[in-house]
Amino acid sequence: MNNSCETIVLRHQDFRENDVILTVYTKEFGKLSFLARGLKKATSKNAAHCSLFCHSIFHFNDNEKQGMQTLKNAERKNMFRHIYEDLNKQAIAQVMCECIEKIGDEPSELLFEILLKSLTYLNDTKKPFVVLGLFLAHCNEYCGIRPNVDECIKCHRQDQIAAISLQDGGFLCLHCMDGFYHERLSEEQLRSFRLFHKADIDDFYVLEKYLNSDFEDIKHILLIFEEYSGVQIKSAAFLEKVVQL
Repeated sequence: MNNSCETIVLRHQDFRENDVILTVYTKEFGKLSFLARGLKKATSKNAAHCSLFCHSIFHFNDNEKQGMQTLKNAERKNMFRHIYEDLNKQAIAQVMCECIEKIGDEPSELLFEILLKSLTYLNDTKKPFVVLGLFLAHCNEYCGIRPNVDECIKCHRQDQIAAISLQDGGFLCLHCMDGFYHERLSEEQLRSFRLFHKADIDDFYVLEKYLNSDFEDIKHILLIFEEYSGVQIKSAAFLEKVVQL
């Protein structure tokens, strides 16, 4: 049966001499794998439409007996070319795509829109880590992870917030934090952490005006995501190396 789906390409895996296995996230079916025959050939008509992070329409013959579909042809909607021009943005996009690959087995229009909008923001912005922070906070929300960002998780006071507790899942005040286990954070870092978890995905352009986040600001959101989702994001190590260059 002929079928089609709206996709974002998450990962490439070489297969045989000229073929590639594509892992994609689709609005209609969730995560799928496609065999793209001849994709590495210079004459391939699909290669430009199947690049990493590319937003495309895939056409295929639906085969319910196989876990992998065979790609017939693809139509590109957006390739986010500015991401390829910036190593930081490429590494951030890899982190985002790996997150979706790990948590996106089932179809979710919300999850698809979170990734699509985040890639769009990443393509256009000069503050890529603000995009990553907002994206990871929404992955937390999707997984049911809701750190307490309104008060101290232990004593419930709302002033003198000083740290984020990975073990307790939220803010700690100056009186409840343990200086041996908890790193005291700046007011800006704590403010960013709160705003990321309070903002809607459509609020990016507001956050972009007021935040100047870097990788250190985002690490706390990533650590909470990994701790409570049980998912390890391997590409985060590559991102950290890129940041240190």
